[in-house]
Amino acid sequence: MARFVDLSHTISEGLATYPGLPEPHIYEHLDRAAAEAIYGAGVTFTIGMITICSNTGTYVDVPYHRFADGYDLTGLALERVASVPGLCIDCRGLDSIGPDVLDGRELHGLAVLFRTDHSHQFGTPSYFEAHPHLAAAYPDAAGVSTFTRTFTWDGGAKITVADSVALKSARTAEWFLQSDAALTNAGNDRLRISFASPAGIAITTGVATVKSPGPPGSIEKGPEEQRGYVLKASAPAALTHAFDVALEIAKPR
Repeated sequence: MARFVDLSHTISEGLATYPGLPEPHIYEHLDRAAAEAIYGAGVTFTIGMITICSNTGTYVDVPYHRFADGYDLTGLALERVASVPGLCIDCRGLDSIGPDVLDGRELHGLAVLFRTDHSHQFGTPSYFEAHPHLAAAYPDAAGVSTFTRTFTWDGGAKITVADSVALKSARTAEWFLQSDAALTNAGNDRLRISFASPAGIAITTGVATVKSPGPPGSIEKGPEEQRGYVLKASAPAALTHAFDVALEIAKPR
């Protein structure tokens, strides 16, 4: 017999959604005592209010989250996310989940869940630290053996991005940062950018062009268009590269 399992997290007052995002506020617009004062003795009801960021708890991301002309949740066919046969893969104990966990499995038409048990940390500061992630997978033509990205937040205005990449042959590596505002080599009036490594990088900035999403189910199959600005840092040819980049908010909105 079919069994329904609710995978959504419980949302509570003050729950930390993500550093920097507003926390949920849950309260009563009209409580029972106030209702009696309005409608008379014994006539009670309650009207609740919730102020919440749309990225709170368990939710579905859609192209509109990233692309202004991408389809939103109303454009997502329910049959793609409801009553879909599923497969749960036990990935507990893995920090980086690679494509090898899918070897030998038939996945067509399935919703694939990766069990990490990191959800036990939900609602605590540990949830945002050292969380399991999907490893990058590259075609042979990319020449990439391994890639690791680590974010470190100082609790204030600064985030450090540490990228480590190993290549199959010595070649240049490029690091990109996109922004809605124009960038110089050191950032702009809202974001300061500095590179601690690698040595000898060449930095260029300019307009960013991307391919917009096509119809639902496609990825980046639309027309190419300008989408903000980009900073590119190119490192000299080598077998391994380590980019250590500090991003610091210069002026809060």
